Amino acid sequence: MRAKIRALELVQGNHKAQYANIYDYLLELRRSNPGTTTICKLDCRLFQRLYICLEACKSGWLTGCRRILGLDGCWLKGYYGGHLLAAVGVDANDYIYPVAFVAVESKNKQSWFWFLELLQRDLEIDNSYNICFMPDKQKGLIEAIALLFPNAEARNCARHLYNNFKNMEGFRGQVMRLTYWKAAKATFPRQFEEAMFEMRSLSESAEAWLRDKDPRTWSRAYFSTRCKSDLLLNNNKLFKDLLSLQIILEARDKPILTMLEIIRRKVMTRLVSMREAAEKYPGPLCLRIQKKLSEIVSQSNNIWPIYTGNEKYEVDCGLGNKHVVELLNSFYSCRK
Repeated sequence: MRAKIRALELVQGNHKAQYANIYDYLLELRRSNPGTTTICKLDCRLFQRLYICLEACKSGWLTGCRRILGLDGCWLKGYYGGHLLAAVGVDANDYIYPVAFVAVESKNKQSWFWFLELLQRDLEIDNSYNICFMPDKQKGLIEAIALLFPNAEARNCARHLYNNFKNMEGFRGQVMRLTYWKAAKATFPRQFEEAMFEMRSLSESAEAWLRDKDPRTWSRAYFSTRCKSDLLLNNNKLFKDLLSLQIILEARDKPILTMLEIIRRKVMTRLVSMREAAEKYPGPLCLRIQKKLSEIVSQSNNIWPIYTGNEKYEVDCGLGNKHVVELLNSFYSCRK
């Protein structure tokens, strides 16, 4: 066993010894990546937290990502424990985009507040009106967001809400599941109300349970359009996607500097591959967005637009379902 531990230390580094070199590592990050933000916080001369936001991630989010941030964390499995917290965004191709990460002693209000305050400065969020957060319901996170970003939109994970919903007595079944997701995916209030009417016909108590939840946090019909995203699944899904890419999964049981290097290299290679893929796109739109647009076009055979002047249209979708489209104002009453 001792031989195995010694061999791992030779390959991965010593857990305790690496803490003595944290400042040198962070200084080297700033030297080799100008514009990168690195912060190390001590508590009575002992390591407590560190924050890293690489310049490439920062500038990429500012120039090419939707104004939505997912926040989550995971346990560190190294000798000294702790947590790794991360902020991830969504780029123009609807791919996850790593923004910043911190290693902290625990997930609490103080550590989240510290992380978000630094993130606010790096991402130049002076007015949170156009920002949307998708926080996991972790201790202290909701309070920290409310304090630092009072005007931001906050969404809950529709999947988490459904898991709570189906665990209630009498709320299970395929029909009820489909009706729930019909309400969550509704894009305008009338469509949402139709789904809730169906839910009431199945179970009045189920409808009452959902009515008790603010639809602005879980149904697309009431989402703000400011952040240009109708994402229903929260940062937990984004974070697990990040884990599945082995950006974090491979690193979280390693000594701290080894862990940080693995994450940095994975983020670096991912950004390069994303940029190279984007350069190969044949048209002005990103590939996923082009596919979505093609699907919409293929579904438009039974839709009749009527021009009303000034770049405005009345769109007849059949069955008495009509919507207004204003091209100049980018307004669509269907909200799709």
